[in-house]
Amino acid sequence: MDNKSLGSRGEEAAAVYLMRHGYEILERNFRVSTGEIDIVAVTGDTLVFAEVKTRRSDACGQPAQAVDYRKQQKIVRTAEWYLRQRHEEMCPCRFDVLEVYPQGNTCRIRHIEGAFEA
Repeated sequence: MDNKSLGSRGEEAAAVYLMRHGYEILERNFRVSTGEIDIVAVTGDTLVFAEVKTRRSDACGQPAQAVDYRKQQKIVRTAEWYLRQRHEEMCPCRFDVLEVYPQGNTCRIRHIEGAFEA
């Protein structure tokens, strides 16, 4: 499986995981000039901007480590754009990371709520 297919599988698994845990998916692969957000969801009154990192193993470190400061800033700028576009600047929000490890026909998922702050 190539990296693009692996990533797509991980994003699909993460979306299903979030829905099973009561999240409503609002957007997937939200793209603007500032960057991309893998999943925009809502739980309760909180808007969640989720970055999905899929890896075959953690031999090179945990997937969340790939969401470095620079990547976080791109996500934050994109989230700000999303909020402005929808006139929801005052909406409570958080930034999550979902680590996805495919295992045969299933995936192991580690959900890190509030992984970083704006």
